[in-house]
Amino acid sequence: MAKQFISPLKKYVLEYPDNWKLEWENQDTIMLFKKSSLFAKESKYTLRLSNLVLDQIPPLVRVTDISSKLKQNNVIFETIKTDHSQILKWKTIFDDSNPGLVQDNSVILVGNNIVVSTFTTVKGEENSTRANEERDIAQKIIYSIKSTDTS
Repeated sequence: MAKQFISPLKKYVLEYPDNWKLEWENQDTIMLFKKSSLFAKESKYTLRLSNLVLDQIPPLVRVTDISSKLKQNNVIFETIKTDHSQILKWKTIFDDSNPGLVQDNSVILVGNNIVVSTFTTVKGEENSTRANEERDIAQKIIYSIKSTDTS
């Protein structure tokens, strides 16, 4: 059974599994992670979503601007189109500022909104069975994001 989250400004909606927990990290960012059993700690792999509302910029310009910026920084990225959104994805490995972390980054363009997501794993564990399973679920959550705009 899936739970549903509607953004505070009712700009987008997403679905997440009922065995995942949603918490506010700060005023702009939600965290989603897999709940563990009674005796185990919560998952150390976390999906973070932050919403940016850019009503003034047409979506095609935003996609071009973001992908151009990634290219300028020699970032290898992938563009994915879903029925509801366009997604730019890339990976960051932190060696200096946050040693030991690997981050899957996404920019989700949905309606007049940009949702920025990161899924963080521990370096060396990023390809473990558990990390891959939780990353796959995080990706499904990202792909479920839909605009609530009916116009």
